[in-house]
Amino acid sequence: MNKSLKLTLALRFEHNSNPVCQLNCASQLNGNFTSQLASGAISPDAPYQDFVDAGRHQTWQGTDAINISPRFGFAWSPGGSDKTVIRGGFGIFYDALPGTLADPSMRNLPGVVEVRVPGGCDPDAGCSGFWADPGANGAQAQVAASAAGIQNGFYQGASYNSLKAQLGGLFRTPAFTNFPGTLHTPYYEQWSFGIQQALGDKSSVSLGYVGNHGVHIPILNYPNAFGSGYAPFPDAPPTPVFTTVSQYTSSGLSNYNGLTASFSQRLVYGFSVQANYTWSHTIDEVSNGGYGIFYNANSSINSQINPFCLRCNNYGPADYDIRNSFNASYVWQTPWKFNNKFANGALGGWMLSQNFFARTGLPWTATDSGSFIGNYGAANTTIANQVPGVVAQQNCSNGLSVCGNINAFDTASTAFPNQIRNGLRGPGYFNSDFSINKNFKLTERLAFGVGANFYNIFNHPNFQNPSSPDIGLGPVTSDNPTGFGAITQMAVPPTGPYGSFFANLPSARVIQFQGKLVF
Repeated sequence: MNKSLKLTLALRFEHNSNPVCQLNCASQLNGNFTSQLASGAISPDAPYQDFVDAGRHQTWQGTDAINISPRFGFAWSPGGSDKTVIRGGFGIFYDALPGTLADPSMRNLPGVVEVRVPGGCDPDAGCSGFWADPGANGAQAQVAASAAGIQNGFYQGASYNSLKAQLGGLFRTPAFTNFPGTLHTPYYEQWSFGIQQALGDKSSVSLGYVGNHGVHIPILNYPNAFGSGYAPFPDAPPTPVFTTVSQYTSSGLSNYNGLTASFSQRLVYGFSVQANYTWSHTIDEVSNGGYGIFYNANSSINSQINPFCLRCNNYGPADYDIRNSFNASYVWQTPWKFNNKFANGALGGWMLSQNFFARTGLPWTATDSGSFIGNYGAANTTIANQVPGVVAQQNCSNGLSVCGNINAFDTASTAFPNQIRNGLRGPGYFNSDFSINKNFKLTERLAFGVGANFYNIFNHPNFQNPSSPDIGLGPVTSDNPTGFGAITQMAVPPTGPYGSFFANLPSARVIQFQGKLVF
């Protein structure tokens, strides 16, 4: 626009195709599982081929035709000043769906039949059914007979009741993964505003705010779940036609707000420094497990807790919700000069640098393995029920502490508790690395560099969140050191001699000496 104001406008169009199976091997239900069940389309007498859309070329029922991403930004120097800059902007950013979400559609019946045998069999059949049984009524026989029956009878009108009558106690119903309706592309509305002020010629301070709102995040639900005595789950499966029904919808939301203050000083007498403090709050309904997140984020609840209400228990702090974070670093080129060339060579020209990392604790969830919810995914655990008026959070300062009060939780008469996921906090984190280096000149073009790197120079121990936050394990005692709320693992540092974010870095102090030729 002019010297004081600059505007940036952009408009992006994207098209992501619906993944395909070239062999037409994908399968989906004809709609939402719950709706199909309520309408009577899914029933024990109905042939599987009537409500399963098999032989699909496209893996999902529908995707967005086009994604439109408008973006706007500005930078303004009031009065044309080169000391003050105000920046801001807004944009919509799409995040393509992971390709792994296409795989389950190609592992549905009739092409692939996923049969789950829980360890027993139909009591009316009088068979053992355990996996250790190699006989005609064992688990392996059940799997083989059930898969063959469904595959051979699918296009001949086989139903649950007809297969049950044909195979008797050997018939085990299949699992199914469904993607009803349009699976929208997740997108994030992001906005920012900040001001930067120069302090003389060498220093500057800035204050910035960033917020975003995520929409259409994929959520996994288990609508065929049941649990006797755990209302409002039904006592029996909503339908015996399937075992576990995994259903993905693009219904998840997330919100983030962050405020960052920064200070920067360029070289002054050989010394430069950079420091940042951030307050932030991240809320979502699923955090994709928190894998690979800085400071060892925990992996908590990654599916819908209440099959009938996503927001009731899922909407809470994200796995990587760090409320307070401080990072700083400095570099100092020592300015000392000596008349004696040997003293100057030995003591002058050293470079020292150090970084600092500090943050508050990460969230974690207390779970209850004492409740059994059938057809509820891989883990039949729910969030523990909190006793009103009893403090649940305890000290998490070190490896001997217990982060949760087991007396604050009980086994609920309902499967849906009075707390949300990630309502508790683990231990904080602090770490600092230090380096010292110097180059000794050998010839006009060759120097020999020596130095040392001190990772976690203060040898400060850091700990992960409780590794067993499950009230089913009981309190921590000398006989049960890994009980509820116990801290049992050290936290892996963000930096080390093998590079940043390297898996299984040692958490104690590590000293690395180095020598190198510099041309």
